[in-house]
Amino acid sequence: MPKNEEDCPTLDDMISQNQRWKWRDEAGVCTNRPESAAMGDKSRSLVLVNYFPDTTDLIGSCKQNYAPLPDTIKKCQEASGKR
Repeated sequence: MPKNEEDCPTLDDMISQNQRWKWRDEAGVCTNRPESAAMGDKSRSLVLVNYFPDTTDLIGSCKQNYAPLPDTIKKCQEASGKR
């Protein structure tokens, strides 16, 4: 994976180099996990925050889940060294 603010590889590049995406699922928290680099580890140039709604109703889930999203992003940004 890229370091020092280099561009991330494309999916095609990752497939051709037999690389895998390491991901995790946390519910509203940004904790360090033993299988992942610490959130404050700046050797990783990308921190991905994905926010999933609780229901499949698009309008309802947007209304219900929007409020916690900015808080979650802020927590993760602080935990990752403002990346």
